[in-house]
Amino acid sequence: MIDLINQLIAINLQLFHTAEHNQLKLKDFRDCEGRQISGAKLLADIMLNKELIQPSATEKNTYQLTEFGYNICLFGGWEKHLENESKLQAVIDKHAVPIVSKTSKEIPTIILSVIAIVVILTLCTL
Repeated sequence: MIDLINQLIAINLQLFHTAEHNQLKLKDFRDCEGRQISGAKLLADIMLNKELIQPSATEKNTYQLTEFGYNICLFGGWEKHLENESKLQAVIDKHAVPIVSKTSKEIPTIILSVIAIVVILTLCTL
């Protein structure tokens, strides 16, 4: 299901990119075979949530590409964006685990240091 949604996003993002003023009406949203989508409003809501499109300020049932959506189109499209996100997440995950492990080992030392400072300050004020 997620793959189908991503395919529909990719197709329609490209349609927005090539449309005049980067705008599409709901009736212009297409499926994988190029047919009008019956659930265009649902797809528009998903794309809105991902900040790829925004409602037109002047026309009802019309949406326009956001700057974020436009940049995704410029740099390879939705599939490329997902691929880049996946690679970035892998790098973050790889480097986050050692940091968390190291930090959790340092927590007792930090707590002891704070306690020592509080004790010293308390003794100095007596």
